[in-house]
Formats: sequence, structure tokens, C-alpha cells
Amino acid sequence: MFPFESVLDDNSKQPIKWKPHPPHAKAVVIEEEEEIKPRSKVRTVALVTLVALIAFAGMGSLGALSGAGFFSHRTFLYGTGELYVLNMNETPLWISVDGRERAEVPALNAKIVELIGGTSEVVATDAAGQIKGRYTIEAKNSDAFLKLSDDQCLAAVKLDSFYRGGGKQDIEFAALLSEKTRIWVPESHNVVWPRKAFPKSLSAEDGPGIWLELVGCPLLEDPKFLDAYIAVRLEDRVNKARGTEPKK
Repeated sequence: MFPFESVLDDNSKQPIKWKPHPPHAKAVVIEEEEEIKPRSKVRTVALVTLVALIAFAGMGSLGALSGAGFFSHRTFLYGTGELYVLNMNETPLWISVDGRERAEVPALNAKIVELIGGTSEVVATDAAGQIKGRYTIEAKNSDAFLKLSDDQCLAAVKLDSFYRGGGKQDIEFAALLSEKTRIWVPESHNVVWPRKAFPKSLSAEDGPGIWLELVGCPLLEDPKFLDAYIAVRLEDRVNKARGTEPKK
């Protein structure tokens, strides 16, 4: 409702005088005026609301057709990525992301599954269906890493300077993941996972280049040795990917 302004002068002190109707006059009935609603504004709001509802439903429908179901609104807002799941247990485990179909992660191995952006719930179970772990992963336009056990350490190495060239580069770490670190989100799609080949080039649109490598946990306590170890492996793998290996 819109506020109504009084047409009376509040400062007027003149008394209101009523005059009687003449005998032949008919009684006049004054009906209360109806409130005038701003129809154009109401219609605009209704139209915008309707369009928003249709768009939201459309995203869900398209998601259902593409296999993403009604998680497609998260795809629209937060993007998608890869979830690299590392299982260093002696037995295989199965994971389900957001209640979707289970995927086997072999023993002493890894599995890459689709990750829908936003907040995802990952449940790990054994062959009998017993729950072995529950994990919450929050990612926006990024891949993510999940480790299903409290062993193994990893080093996340920045790659951009190595792909740009320019002579010998210093080793820079994006993160060092200890045994207790189960989840890590690199804020990038340019991630080279453990045991995966290096790309020939990196896309600037996909975020910073990062190499995630398994390392011995004692190396995390010895930065100099860790740098030397990573430098040798990194140079060899980058040169191999770019076809610039030194001739023997």
C-alpha cells in the first residue's frame, strides 16, 4: 500500500459546519473509494518471479536429462570439476558423491569421479556396505583431492613458472599435505594428479598449474631435501611433456 497524504490543513482551527439538506433533496450516499493498486508494478514483479521460477525449473530439467539431476543449479553457480580419490588401504573401498551411484576405488590406487561445485557429501564404504568415512567438500570452479586413509603425504607444487620457461626455476609449493590431511581444494582445474602425465601446456583460464605428488612424510620435515627431490622429478616430467628432453 502507498501512504495517503491528508488534504486537510492540520493548522486550521475553523469548526466544521454542517448544513441540513433541503426537504426536497435526496439523500446522497458517499461510497468509500477503493484503493488504487499500482497494477504495472504488480505485473512486473509477478512476471520477474515467474521467469525466475521457469529458469530454475529449466535448469533442473536440463540437469535431469544430462544426468546431473537437480544438482544442475549448483553446476550453474559453482561449476564442476574432478574429485581425485586416493585409497592407500590394502582393500578396495567404494565412494558415493551426493548420493549418486557408488564407484570403486581399488586398493593402493586412485579413482577420478565428477564433482559438482558447492557443498558435496562423500560417503566411503567397504564391500559389505559398511560406512568407513564421511567427508564434506566445498569447491567452487575447482577440482578437489580426497584421501581415504591417514597415511601418505603429498606435496602440491606450483607449475606456472616451469611452463613459462626462462631458465632454472625455484620450487614453490602451493601446499604440503600431511598424513592427517584428508581433503584439499586447489582452487584450480589445472591439476596434475599423482601418477598422471603432464600436459604439453596449461590453460590460463583454468587457474594456476599445480602438480600433486606423493612424497615420504619425513621429507616434509626437511625442506632442502624435499626441494632437491622435487626439482629433479619436476624438470624431467615437464621436459618429457613438452618434448624438450635433453639428448643422451
